[in-house]
This record gives sequence, structure tokens and C-alpha cells, in this order.
Amino acid sequence: MSRYLEVPEELNEVLLSDDSILTATAAPAWFAPVVAISIGVVVSVWLGALSCSGWRGSFDRLESTAVNTDKSEIAPWKRLAVRIELGLLFAIIFLPVAGAYFKIAFPLPIPHVETPDPNGYLVLAKLGDELEQADVLTLDAPSDTQIRDFVDANRQRLKAARAALELPHVVPVRYDSAELQHVDSIQGLRQLARGMVSEAKAAALDGRPDAAITNYLDVMRLGRIAGRGGLFVDVLFNAAIERLGLQQLAEIRQSISPQATRRLIEDLQRLEGQREPFEVVVQHETAWQQHAYGWPGRIALDTEESVKEAIENSRNALSAHTRLLICDLAVRLYRAEHGMFPERLQQLTPNELQELPVDPFSGRPFTYRPDGEMFVLYSFGADGNDDGGKPTAKDDLHGDGDLVLDP
Repeated sequence: MSRYLEVPEELNEVLLSDDSILTATAAPAWFAPVVAISIGVVVSVWLGALSCSGWRGSFDRLESTAVNTDKSEIAPWKRLAVRIELGLLFAIIFLPVAGAYFKIAFPLPIPHVETPDPNGYLVLAKLGDELEQADVLTLDAPSDTQIRDFVDANRQRLKAARAALELPHVVPVRYDSAELQHVDSIQGLRQLARGMVSEAKAAALDGRPDAAITNYLDVMRLGRIAGRGGLFVDVLFNAAIERLGLQQLAEIRQSISPQATRRLIEDLQRLEGQREPFEVVVQHETAWQQHAYGWPGRIALDTEESVKEAIENSRNALSAHTRLLICDLAVRLYRAEHGMFPERLQQLTPNELQELPVDPFSGRPFTYRPDGEMFVLYSFGADGNDDGGKPTAKDDLHGDGDLVLDP
């Protein structure tokens, strides 16, 4: 059974390549009772056999094997061996039952989350639902006129969205329901993210690059709001939205001024420092599983380690791209100030960067080398192999190759 099969197709679209890891293996609801009944039958048969033969009979049969031997010396050791074997047998049979009992009786507590009023998450989702001319957002390449018309029609809503980014927020997870109650809100947030990207493009068309940068950063902030305090599905949605703003910033990074570059570096560092620890996400997901699916879920429902690893790799890939952009901007800022690229990333501190970002996959600085009028900068990626800067296939953040920024 796949826990996320009920997610609407629209959500799968926004998750792009990450939709393939939305499924976590869960045993069917009948699995736990069948296991419990089977264990009960085995225990009953075994106890019945013991009652028929008798404990003493077992000991006597063991003692009878000691022919021509002093029973007063060997019998106690035989009895001790039988007791050890019986103890191990009891442990093998009853420990799984005891483990299932404690898992049923003591599920993880529901995370204590203060729900703000108003909740910025819901306010932003509502504003996204209310956007007019939203069909423009589904076009692969809207014209400049279409972009401007969309922004003009939604200027007040987009302004309200920027203000709502400052509100306290939390993903409204229902821990008592296996249904994803907040999926409708996800659709609104997705639409708002696309609308904010259009606003940034309109600002660039109007010759306001600083405003465009601010709007793209707001898209990344929106992505962060879409995932904080949520489940695995929310984390994947967060990554898709945040990556949308990040990609747009990477596309314009060569055309912004040194002053704007320095401010952008600081903003990206601030955002990166606010990333929610993955351990917290896993705790929320596990607590939701145990409470939403009841006692059968507490026994039989567990997210596969491969799913956790894939989601963590997705988060690390996003973090790596963010840090790569920080380093890339710092290298370009160094060149603007010194007339040449640095020989090593360590030369960026402390003027361009207070400290070097590290690759989340390796815990070490990124691979960097100047190459004439260009430079090479990349992360080894999830596979940990140095492929010389050869990028992974498009939208494949977990395959062979290295993580790089687009030229």
C-alpha cells in the first residue's frame, strides 16, 4: 500500500523528479492481526506440548542419557542447559509480542506545535487560489505582454503575499487522519510561487534587477514556509518551490552588480542557516504514521530506509545547489574586486565570505579550479564520486555525475 497514492496529480507535477520517491512501503492493515494470531497459535501449541510431556519428564530424559556417569555431577549442568534453552525460546517468542505491545501502547507523541492565528501558511495558500488570469502560469513561455498583464491584474494580491511571508506559519498537519488534509493548500501555494516568479520577471523587464532578486528570494522563502513543520510530502514540495526561485537566481547571477551580489550572498546564507533539521522531519512523519493509521500502523507501518535516504538526498541536493550558488557569487565578486579568479576557495574568506560553505554530501568544501576565463565548481553529489564536474542528467539529482550550476 502506498501512503501517498491519494495525492492529486497536480501535486505530482510540482514535485517534478521527486514524485518517484513519494511512495513509502506500508504493510496492509490485516498484516498486524495475522502476525499476532500466528504467534498466539505457536505459543499455544508449544505450551500444550509442554503440559503433555511435563517439565520433570524433560529433565528425566536428559538425565537418562548420562550412562555410566555420576548423575550427581552431570544432572545439574543438564538442567541448567535446559533452563537456558527454555529462557531463550521464551525470549524468541515473547519479545516480538512485547515489542508490538509497547509500540501500540506508547506511540511517539504528537509534536507540540503552536498554530498561529492567522497562520501565514493558510493566508498564502488562499492568496494563491485567488490569483486572476492564472492560466498564464501554466504556459511554458508566456509573452512579455502576458506576464505584465498578469502582474497588473494581481498587483494587490502579490503585495499582500509579500506581507504574509512575515506572518508566523506552520504546515497544518492533521495527526489523527491518514488523509492529507492540507493538499488543497499546497495547490494554492504552488500557484502563488509561479505568480511570484512572474512578478520577478516583470521587474526584470522593467529594468528593476534588485526587485527581481528580492522576488526570487521571496519564492525561496515561500518554499521554506511550505515545508516547515510538515511531513515528507511537504518537504518535497518545499524543495520543488525553493528550487524554482534558486534556478531563477542562478540564471541571472552573471548580470547583477557587485553590491547586489554581496547582499544576495548574505540573504542566501541566512536562508540556508534556517533549514529545518532532517531528524525533525523524520520525527513528524513517524508520529503521523503511528497516530493516523492507529494500532495496525504502529505495528506494521514503517517508511523504508531507502525512502528516507532518497528524501534526505533531495534535501541535500537543494542545500548543495544553494551553497554552490553562494560560492559561485563569491568567486565572481572576488574577480570583480581583484581582476582575477581566486586560485583556491579559501581565498574568499574573510572578505567575500565569513566562512566557506561545505558540501552537505561530504562535509568538505566544494571542488573548485579556475579554468581560463571560466571556473569549475561542483559537488560530488549523492554517489560520492568525482566525475570531474560532469553534471547529472537533467532533473536527476540522485544519479551518476556531479551537482553543478547551469552556465
